[in-house]
Amino acid sequence: MTRNRAVVDLDALTALFPHRVARATELIALGLTGTTIYNRCRPNGPWQRLAPGIVLLGADPPTRTQRIASALRHAGTGAILTGWDALTRHGMSAPTGTLPVHLLVPHHRQVRGDRDLVIERTTIPPNPLLYNGFPITPLPRATIDTARRLTSPDTTRTLLTEVVRRGRVSPSLLHHELDTGTRRGTALPRRILNEIHTGTSSIAEPWARRLIHEAALPEPRWNCPVRGPHNDLLAIADAWWDDIGLAWDLAAYQFTPTDHEEAATRIARLTAAGIIVVRTLPTTLRQNPRKVLNDLRHAHLVATHRPRPHVTTDLAHAH
Repeated sequence: MTRNRAVVDLDALTALFPHRVARATELIALGLTGTTIYNRCRPNGPWQRLAPGIVLLGADPPTRTQRIASALRHAGTGAILTGWDALTRHGMSAPTGTLPVHLLVPHHRQVRGDRDLVIERTTIPPNPLLYNGFPITPLPRATIDTARRLTSPDTTRTLLTEVVRRGRVSPSLLHHELDTGTRRGTALPRRILNEIHTGTSSIAEPWARRLIHEAALPEPRWNCPVRGPHNDLLAIADAWWDDIGLAWDLAAYQFTPTDHEEAATRIARLTAAGIIVVRTLPTTLRQNPRKVLNDLRHAHLVATHRPRPHVTTDLAHAH
């Protein structure tokens, strides 16, 4: 009778721990012995050990969420989730592949990581936000903590541009995060942020700028907000010829169905306002620039010979 009750109690333990992740000390406090825990975590057992002193109350491979819960419990009080996992919880895009969980811990704490867990000690911990029970860094800090560990300029540019455009975080705030934290790994994100400050805010734009010069077209405004008759924001045009109402949309950063929907909505608003829009994929821009040149020249000619739509820009309002 006692033996049957013990089995039921063990099965019921999962309801006590979020994500089925527990400290061994917590299990012992509930009446289990160290030997019981060890035996249940042996190969092919019903539980598994995720980190020193951390147990997953299940035999299935741990989910990403369970790995995060394990990492936070292993790191202890004051640990904060940052990096890509924090970014995705802010609604930003995640990279392909599997990256280590990245945590910040107070500088005085001595916690070891491994190949699946990056532990970073910090003297300037941010005020965490709570997301489904997980403490996460604010978006600017999560962005810079991620960018410092990237080596690809294109990936870094994609990340920073998405955060600036979709996350509505100003480049100056990201610069502040770079300046107040560690200098390790900041050279590349600092360079990309400087590009964004000068308007070169996408992977495609450096190629696009060169192409404009080759086409002998008038210089457009870059990343220009275009507004309708009632001062409503229609879109931010990647390139904008104001005198004729021509927009160039560099169709980058569409990683998810939401991104595609946002792009389609943006172009539909511009077109409905009478604006001619040239939409170019980055791959086309890079692999077939001659076609892009022809498309731009033709659109510029058509836009020149029709009435300019009744739209304005922020610069026009400033005047």
